[in-house]
Amino acid sequence: MLNYSLYVIEMQTVNYNSKIKEIYRNIRQIAPELPYHNLKHLAEVSNSCKRYAILEGLNLRDTYILATAGLLHDIVFIPDRSDNEERSTEVSLNILSKLDYSSKDIDDVSRLILATKFPTNPKDILEKIICDADLDYLGRYDFPERSELLRKEKGIDRKKWYTEIQPSFLNQVKYYTSSAKKLREHVLKENFEKVLKLKW
Repeated sequence: MLNYSLYVIEMQTVNYNSKIKEIYRNIRQIAPELPYHNLKHLAEVSNSCKRYAILEGLNLRDTYILATAGLLHDIVFIPDRSDNEERSTEVSLNILSKLDYSSKDIDDVSRLILATKFPTNPKDILEKIICDADLDYLGRYDFPERSELLRKEKGIDRKKWYTEIQPSFLNQVKYYTSSAKKLREHVLKENFEKVLKLKW
């Protein structure tokens, strides 16, 4: 016998997945093409949002709102501009209004994009998750490669990057959700220690 509740969840999942795929198709041509801030970064943050949302026990709707915001949070990224998040919300509004996202969905996506502005100060679990997802790489073992891409993007020499900028930044970073703390905090500390030990 068909379990109606499971059927509804499955149909909702298919619907949300199709919307995410459509967003991805929409942004392939307009995403930044920088060494770090690019389509790969957007997809990584979106996937991290989904992973943390599931680990934190969020419902299906909130999980996909987070995945949507992750995919769009840096859709506009101009180095050294301070209004990238605001510009990204404007582009997101255009995209989502054509894909049957409700006004509440769009408002929530916009709020989550703005929550990634550094220094972060998330107010609820959704904002905490997207902040953690955006800086997920800091607590991963591919941190050196990702950090180097960001350095090149910013055009900063290696010595200044690794003796001043990265130590200062890593010292300020913290993960907000219990899931990110469990998965990433110990590697974040390892990465911080490795940067401090670099010789020049």
